[in-house]
Amino acid sequence: MVKEKVSKGSGRSRLAGLELGPPTLIVVVLQQTSSQLFNPRSQPSRMHPIWNIPELLAYILSFLDDKSHLLQCALVCRAFSVEAAPLIWKEVEDFRHLFGCFPNNTISMEMSGDSSSPNRTFLFLHLPHPAEWDHMRSRASMIKELTFSEFDNYDAIIEVIHRQKIDLTFPELVSLNFYIEVAKRFQTFLPLFAASRLQKLDISFQGSNDGLINAAMETLLAQAHPFRSLEIGATSFPELSQNYAIQLLETTPSINSLCLGLPTLDGEEMVEVAGRLPNLQNLRLEFCDNDGERTTYSPGFRSLVSLDAWAQYTIALAIVQAMTSPNIASLQLNILDEIIEPLGNLFDSIATMANLNCVVLFFHDSEFPQWEDVEPLLSCPLISNFHVNVAGFKQQRLVSICQPDPIRRVLKVDSRVLGKCFRVLALRSKSVGEGTRRGQQKKEGPHALTPTSVTE
Repeated sequence: MVKEKVSKGSGRSRLAGLELGPPTLIVVVLQQTSSQLFNPRSQPSRMHPIWNIPELLAYILSFLDDKSHLLQCALVCRAFSVEAAPLIWKEVEDFRHLFGCFPNNTISMEMSGDSSSPNRTFLFLHLPHPAEWDHMRSRASMIKELTFSEFDNYDAIIEVIHRQKIDLTFPELVSLNFYIEVAKRFQTFLPLFAASRLQKLDISFQGSNDGLINAAMETLLAQAHPFRSLEIGATSFPELSQNYAIQLLETTPSINSLCLGLPTLDGEEMVEVAGRLPNLQNLRLEFCDNDGERTTYSPGFRSLVSLDAWAQYTIALAIVQAMTSPNIASLQLNILDEIIEPLGNLFDSIATMANLNCVVLFFHDSEFPQWEDVEPLLSCPLISNFHVNVAGFKQQRLVSICQPDPIRRVLKVDSRVLGKCFRVLALRSKSVGEGTRRGQQKKEGPHALTPTSVTE
């Protein structure tokens, strides 16, 4: 029976293969389960909450071409299976954009630019009458996630909304993604979300218009959203905006995930403040310029579980050394500059993280680390996922990690199997440390391990 298949998970694999192109496949599922699946009481744990809003569901399905039968089913039945819900959401991704709250007969869309990433300009077909404005407000009150793409231009629509003094708000909105190249649009968009209680914000500033960036950050600070996830990216972040951002961090202790993609000098003070966030668990830093001079950070980040940093070696080392969190389990570092000084300090600092179980290191423009650098990490008992990558390796190029005397062993590995090599090295280093080093060396002889022996 279909109901049993869905509950056991096989229904998910069957639906996952659909692209909602041939609607009859999904309709068959709906028709065969009409007496059970559509009854909310029969499967209270299998229903997706969005199906409890028939009008919203009907609007979502209106974006699907030639799905009238499926749309009709949606209007009379109040629920779909939970497996079908994410598929339909995926197919109608445009609903997560602003025009999702406008009825189809009120706006037009003009396409321009490249076909792979076209620019879309939205215009009102006519000035909406009061009933249509009410309809838009009703739809806006249902939306929980919005994305503003750099390819979408809503300027004309927003201008009409402001000129007509339309109170269009998004009280249920919790996730907002801003990817806009024209900084001026932030001033017109952000007032729409004053009544929202945003938990997730991803905002990227392009260009260097300090006045507009400052105005946007001031607005965000004044709106006082209870953020849990915050991402801020900018090619240039003026000092006043830094101050607003610092105040935002200081007044939002609910933040547990923070991503800063800023010029190094613009973001360092924010990192200091982030270290004092009581609930911060995930921190991602993208300091990708050559202006960093900081070599120390104040200790902090006591709740941190995951750190992902793109930075120069000195900055990455300073951040790692500031990690006093006993809970940190995942560390990913992308070292962007050439390393002149020994890597030992970095690896020694990483090795002190008691609960670390995942380490991913990527070295750009650097030589591969030597055995004496890596050895402290190989002795960490909890690390189960260890990857080291070096930019510029060709697929067949061999690298050498030389273990110092008295055990002169050279391990040659292909760059594709580095992660497994380190696990082998960890096991061998333990056995060597138990007093069997010289005996083991006599048995095996002074031969180098080959890539074949590592991958077996």
